[in-house]
Amino acid sequence: MKRFINSLFFKMTAFAALGIVSGYVLMQLAFPREPVVVTGDYRSYSNASTAVVIVYSRESCPYCAKTKQHLTQKGAQFELRDIDHSSLFRAQFEQLKGKQLPLILIGNRRINGYYPDEIDIALAAQSQTTRSEIAAR
Repeated sequence: MKRFINSLFFKMTAFAALGIVSGYVLMQLAFPREPVVVTGDYRSYSNASTAVVIVYSRESCPYCAKTKQHLTQKGAQFELRDIDHSSLFRAQFEQLKGKQLPLILIGNRRINGYYPDEIDIALAAQSQTTRSEIAAR
């Protein structure tokens, strides 16, 4: 009897594990994750301000607060665009096909979410581009 119970327990555990793995794989196929960084032409979302970085956010978003803190520590000029307080910013967020916050625009890069390493890479690339443009004048 003990052998039967152990065998049954093993089979049930294996079946449950198979179900979990299958469910995860099917979810990834049905709902693929958006890439963290998307390259594109985002100049139309910028205005004449001196802000190098645009951050679409909302007050209640903890990762938006972390992004703001990170950009401040890096000395980056940024503009926060609260999608809850402006229909224009909400429309822009939707045009960008935003699915999560923060949505960060730095040069030709859109960063979906709070990824400090990607923010640093984009800031460095933007800084290099700005220096090249100044040198070309």
